[in-house]
Amino acid sequence: LRQRMAWVLSQILVIAKTAVGGYFSSTEMFLSYHDIFVRNAFGNYLDVLREISYSPLMAENLSYVASKSTAYVKKTKNRLEFADENFAREIMQLFTTGLDLLNMDGTLKLDAEGNAQQVYTNVEIRSFARVWTGFQRQNSRGNVEYYDDRNRIDPMKIEPQWRDRFPKSDLYGGFIGDKYPLCVDMPSRQFLRKGAKYRLLAGSARPELMTDNSKFTQRFTLSSTSSLFDVLCNDQGSAVCTFPQIVELDINLSCDSVECEVDTVRVVEVTSGVFYEYIAPPCVEHPFYDDAMKLNRATNLKDPIYGNPLLPVATSACCETPNSFTLAISDNRYEIERMTFATQEARCAALERQSCEYDHVDIDALSHEKDVVYHWAYAPCYILAKVNPDGDIAIVHNAIIPSNGQPFVQHVMADSLNYFHVNWEENLFPTAENGQCGSCTLLDGVNCLCETSLTTSTVFTNIPTSADDIISALNIGAPDPANFDTNYYGVAATGPGFKVYHVGGASGSYNVDTIFEVTDHNGRLLFLKNVMSNVSINDPNGSSFTFRNPVHFMSLIPSETNARDAMYETEATLQHYFYHDNTAPFLCIRFIQRFGISNPSPRYIEACSTAFKTGSYYSNGIDFGTGAYGDLAATVASIVLDREARSTSVRADVSYGSIREPLLKIISLMRSMEYSSFDDESPVVIFSDIHLMMGQMPYEYESVFSFFLPEYEPSGVISAASLVSPEAMMIDEPKVTGLLNGIQSMIKYGLSRCPGLGYGFSLHVNLGGCYDGFYNRASGALMYQPASGASTVQVIDDLSTLLTSGRLSWESRQIIVDVYENYKAQIDENAGLRMAMQLMTSTPEFHTTTTPILSGISRPDPVLPTPTGIPYKAVVFLFLSGGCDSFNMLVPKTCSSTASRPVDAYTHYVDSRNPVHLLQENLLPIDSSGQVDCTEFGLHEELTSLQQLYNSDELLFFANTGVLGSASDKTNYMENTPTQLFAHNFMQDETKRVDLFDEVAGSGVLGRLADVLTANNVATGSSSLDGTSIILASLSDESPPPVVVSGSGMKQFVYQSDSRDEIITNIKRLNQATTMDSNFMAETWSANLHQSIAQNEVLYNSMMSSSITSKFGDRTLGQKFELIAKMIETREERGTDLDIFHVSMNGYDTHANVESVLTEKFGEMNSAIASFVENMKSIGRWNDVTVVQASEFGRTITPNTGAGTDHGWGGNVFMFGGNVNGGKILGSYPDDLTDNSPIGIGRGRLIPTTSWDQIWPAIASHHGVTEDSDLDIICPNRKKFANAFSQSDLFK
Repeated sequence: LRQRMAWVLSQILVIAKTAVGGYFSSTEMFLSYHDIFVRNAFGNYLDVLREISYSPLMAENLSYVASKSTAYVKKTKNRLEFADENFAREIMQLFTTGLDLLNMDGTLKLDAEGNAQQVYTNVEIRSFARVWTGFQRQNSRGNVEYYDDRNRIDPMKIEPQWRDRFPKSDLYGGFIGDKYPLCVDMPSRQFLRKGAKYRLLAGSARPELMTDNSKFTQRFTLSSTSSLFDVLCNDQGSAVCTFPQIVELDINLSCDSVECEVDTVRVVEVTSGVFYEYIAPPCVEHPFYDDAMKLNRATNLKDPIYGNPLLPVATSACCETPNSFTLAISDNRYEIERMTFATQEARCAALERQSCEYDHVDIDALSHEKDVVYHWAYAPCYILAKVNPDGDIAIVHNAIIPSNGQPFVQHVMADSLNYFHVNWEENLFPTAENGQCGSCTLLDGVNCLCETSLTTSTVFTNIPTSADDIISALNIGAPDPANFDTNYYGVAATGPGFKVYHVGGASGSYNVDTIFEVTDHNGRLLFLKNVMSNVSINDPNGSSFTFRNPVHFMSLIPSETNARDAMYETEATLQHYFYHDNTAPFLCIRFIQRFGISNPSPRYIEACSTAFKTGSYYSNGIDFGTGAYGDLAATVASIVLDREARSTSVRADVSYGSIREPLLKIISLMRSMEYSSFDDESPVVIFSDIHLMMGQMPYEYESVFSFFLPEYEPSGVISAASLVSPEAMMIDEPKVTGLLNGIQSMIKYGLSRCPGLGYGFSLHVNLGGCYDGFYNRASGALMYQPASGASTVQVIDDLSTLLTSGRLSWESRQIIVDVYENYKAQIDENAGLRMAMQLMTSTPEFHTTTTPILSGISRPDPVLPTPTGIPYKAVVFLFLSGGCDSFNMLVPKTCSSTASRPVDAYTHYVDSRNPVHLLQENLLPIDSSGQVDCTEFGLHEELTSLQQLYNSDELLFFANTGVLGSASDKTNYMENTPTQLFAHNFMQDETKRVDLFDEVAGSGVLGRLADVLTANNVATGSSSLDGTSIILASLSDESPPPVVVSGSGMKQFVYQSDSRDEIITNIKRLNQATTMDSNFMAETWSANLHQSIAQNEVLYNSMMSSSITSKFGDRTLGQKFELIAKMIETREERGTDLDIFHVSMNGYDTHANVESVLTEKFGEMNSAIASFVENMKSIGRWNDVTVVQASEFGRTITPNTGAGTDHGWGGNVFMFGGNVNGGKILGSYPDDLTDNSPIGIGRGRLIPTTSWDQIWPAIASHHGVTEDSDLDIICPNRKKFANAFSQSDLFK
């Protein structure tokens, strides 16, 4: 069970092997990653989430390794780049919360209009992306397997200088860090208080979680009379210190000697050469605070910044007179001591000096850290808010150059672009109108720089009515009252589920110092402060704009930015996901599905969700779990012990169960049929290319979306019943053929591969041919033998028990009994056993967890269409999966500036995309009259075939195209486009469905085209070279079902067998038609198997008759186009007037290294297209073929810090063919690529200006659709757009 749960977790928290460097030669890194799941299978999901988040494999997989903050890149490279958004999106969509709000039972939470509600938007994605900055691999080490010098095994470290420092908005309208105590509220000398933690550094004096430049800095030495010394020494009554690795104080300690004079410590020396690092407890800061004071360096006054005088964030500087701009001295109790401004004031007064605005500090005693730490300067300051047109703000520390001529730290200057989201009251904020910003200063024509004021108020003035009221009203946390001095706080009142603490206890009053103790619904103990802090901007008309004062973990002061606080922020973010109300039901649905129930009832999901949230599940007198939220032992118990998983009565439900995963079927077969290795010294089972045959193998994922989509609805009875079957994604013709051929090969020849055929799940280990019952080529074989003297019925019953859990129907048993008897009589008992095993492993009882009710009626074989004699045509849909960065496919090249745009379009493109822009001299020129004042556009240098086709008027582009409900701008795009924008799976479906409002749900645009043409007596065929695709899904049962073809070529079903016809006949008998009340999973398997056998026969024979011999290369897309070419050539054998093909090319999710990836991908695509065009011309079909390219979305114009781009929206696509009216760019290429554009929605995302609804009607018309009513079926949303393209726009 532990291994099964680990397998479940690995399919949710996915590492796509091809996303990781060295995947083809290294195994230890994947084993190390998988060990996370084995280790924590019955542990807590938070631990799993934490470990995968720090995994270098996950960081490479989802491209956040070495992601850096906008501020860091601006400072070091003077470029505008943003944090990589990949992990921020997928950790929610796939690992925790999902996309839509759920009830505990997994049903959707609907709004007042009955619509689903999104968990997050791009606002939250951009915010969380900044959390995942700063992660870097550990240094390489010996004794582990390496592909290169990158450590892909050890948990990552955090580089604090890369980390984004600013507040991060959360999923509830607040901030990461809400309900954590403010650092200014921590009790004095927190390093001696309960909860203070110390970490042994041994002989090193350099802290590991704080930033110090020198290991030689003199540290704070403890007195032997100190209570802290006693705890850290831990001599246990002897005279010898034991120095525990980690020490956490469980009581408050009294200070001793110099300890009483300092505000905090960093590293303490206990005995000579033995050091501990003090780890302060997590706390947060407000970016807006009163009485801000300026901080300066000691000798280099560059990069001043403001500090909160109540926090120990700087060291001292004392002058003889204030503002003397002269020499200051520092009075510290240890080197680089941090103190509050009040402590500095006291130190200076003791020296008969004053705080001052100094010129420099005498640094003789500060030689090790002279320009690292900041010093307090007596210069009262104020903090401003820079507001952009979206209402996001950036922190500005004064807008003028200070008197010493040095600019402030760049990330708080007036030109800062470090914006973060805040929630303005009534959504009102300063905006630039008529060249003014009210009381604020206008910057850059669009931003407002505003002075701020702070309001701190008491929330509750008397005892609240409930704990929920307290939790919902209070956002600022508080320290545990027990951490303060004895009797400082006391319990003043209690209520249902909470306690009230006042300063002075019962004699106190409700004020901003009141603390509430409360436990939330997830079992977390919270201490909350009775205070609200708001920031206001006054307006000349007397009104004000207000937002809640945010919180942040990371200090804005460079010397105080450290890994410790970055880790606290990371943990707070992980807990934010983990404790979200959606996480339990979202995960439970996926867990239950992976345990074999595709459509769990709401009751079942709620039982699992409850176990996850409570950490407990009670069954048969046993209480499973620890009682902690997220406990996986309780969760697994609730799944496998629930009546829906164990009761036999529920199996009568037609929706019960699931189709089994291919790999689980293989492992089950090998275990039950007693697989044995022939090599006793190396019994390891080695599979080879098994994922190519049946679609599944550990870590052979195509993408982070795993093997199966939880919401997948296969056509047929399951889709008609609005149910799902994720595993049905693996029962198309190539995978069914590969799976059953592989099983039969293992049964007949052992674990090997037959020469020249490529069948079998492993490579051969010896020479020789493949002969039934001979295992000379195999590394092992199935060694099951029935009990001695067992009758035929007993043998088949035993096989049924082992292979189908005894579910094999009586009718199927009888079929297999007869075959067994026949083979036993004609050959021998072993031959009969092998044939019985082959047949039983084809049954729906083996391939599903259910039992069918057979009707006794054979399934009819599909009938090939009859050509009508009309001219042949073909549509090829080429999908670039992952979101192609098509603004580096099609680029302005030779352009002019205009009065409204002072820079030409290419320069504007470079300014917007730097550093991921293409060089002008490398662009392949094409004519582009009429687009953004350019005479020429350019194509990526790898796209020479596209350039040739464009210049010969056989290829055109559609500019800024994408999924769109109606013409939109930034004010209305959300309500006009009701889908999960920017999510791969949803946007892929929307691009292929072209039915945004679900008027013809469950179908695709080309499936509906096939429906219309079939109804008009056009013999239509639909084929996918990349598995089942929604674009080919039809509405009508009259349309021929889509055929799935393996991109690597055709394999014959039931190969190399003298009894092939007999086997196929018996397989069809075992998978005969079922009754109306038969199980849907079993029916789906049998229907697809029957269909696959027929399709395989037709396709295999037609492919063998193809005369195409031209080489398409050995790369994947070329092989797929070669198959398409062969199918077009043999269309008469298949009987089609019109063929529709779907082909996909993966790898375009370019969150990192966009240019190198596009160079590789475009090169492969260009070669495949060139070969395809050449072959179509050679067989005389060039004028009959139209190729339409698409992708789920474009990408952000602005880059991220990994030289990549993130999920965008509008993008550029192309269409080509001999009859295409090419040589032009249709639609409108954006003339403004910035967020200031009416179609710019932030972070370089552009709303499309051309919809697919404007394109497909013309394509349909060209392929024979003439009636408006038919076009309405194909594109039900087309009338929302007034300017659809005509057939003559697109075709000659």
